[in-house]
Amino acid sequence: ISFVIAVLPSVAAFTAPLAQQTPRFDLLTLNAEANGSSTAEKKKVIVLGGDGFCGWPTSLYLSDQGHDVVIVDNLSRRKIDLDLGCDSLTPISSMETRIDAWKEVSGKEMKFVNMDV
Repeated sequence: ISFVIAVLPSVAAFTAPLAQQTPRFDLLTLNAEANGSSTAEKKKVIVLGGDGFCGWPTSLYLSDQGHDVVIVDNLSRRKIDLDLGCDSLTPISSMETRIDAWKEVSGKEMKFVNMDV
């Protein structure tokens, strides 16, 4: 069984000019074509920080491509809002609600693990 861990970059990773940045997923082998096969290979993918503004769409994309996605996040951004007594300008549904909505529209399942890495 093979799997890929998709580690999303921090904000600091985006300080270099765009021309100098290397797309993160160019570094990951997500299909069998890179290994000389003509059919895509389904991977187990762990997306660290999958509740964030980069992690969530990345998770949707990988799930849509047929990979088994496990989102790992400690929900720290949501905790900051609670600690400060404020709300996000854009309301964000719980991970459970978002995953259920994805299953409803796509028929595909994703798993979520609330964990500090």
